[in-house]
Amino acid sequence: MTEPRRAPGSRLSVAEAAAVRRMGLRPVGLVLGTAVLQVVSSAWAGAGPVSGSARRYPCQHFLGGPAEHWGWNVEDPGLTGSVLAGFGLALERARADALGMGADGVVGLELTVDRRVGGSTAWTFQALGTAVALVPEDDDPPRPRRTPFLAAFSGRQLERLLLQGLVPVTVAVGAGACLVQPSCRTRGDPTVPGRVDQRRDALTLVRDRARRSLEAAAEEAGGQVLGITWQDLRLPGWGESWLQLAEAVGTVVRPFAAPLPAASPTATVALRP
Repeated sequence: MTEPRRAPGSRLSVAEAAAVRRMGLRPVGLVLGTAVLQVVSSAWAGAGPVSGSARRYPCQHFLGGPAEHWGWNVEDPGLTGSVLAGFGLALERARADALGMGADGVVGLELTVDRRVGGSTAWTFQALGTAVALVPEDDDPPRPRRTPFLAAFSGRQLERLLLQGLVPVTVAVGAGACLVQPSCRTRGDPTVPGRVDQRRDALTLVRDRARRSLEAAAEEAGGQVLGITWQDLRLPGWGESWLQLAEAVGTVVRPFAAPLPAASPTATVALRP
């Protein structure tokens, strides 16, 4: 007795499904890649900076005593590596799931992380999207199985991308983390108004690290990144300290053909006076 045919799941809207169909693709199933990791950070170990050089921010009171409060910033490579590893494993499992469905790629891939499951240091990374496969023509020869592409683009964005002679390769992730022990000004002391350079420097550091790691991932995949999204997060550390985290996600694309020429406008003449 044969099993009933399974209807493929999809996250595509009606318009996106139509765009994918115009490109000769059809949805074949819902893809899910999940990874749960115990992330590493010196802030949650109850210790100060364990690697790298700290940038210090002096107290603005210059009095000594209880009011004095120095601060420092130090990069947290442990948390950065944990975030990259978690998303990387989720993407790897999403690709394997798509390959098991016989898909040629994944469209509309969304990356999320749940930082509440299993305690503050056990994070759940998830990659969710729609697997798509080429619709074969009657005279097409059998094709070998290929590594499915991963794209965070919607169906309509994928259509426009292909018309430009570009093809998605993979979804790339960049991350940067910094441990901030606030100075008296950074902690919000109203007696020392002025620019909060310590927080600005922390944001600049983590965003730069996220951008660099994203560019490195694109270079490794042999393409450029499009559709980059950014997220800045502030996570509690120990005492008054906090972790400043930046995450960047984009789709790596590369050319595969010359862009299609734009359609020429057609002149029309009214037949009625």
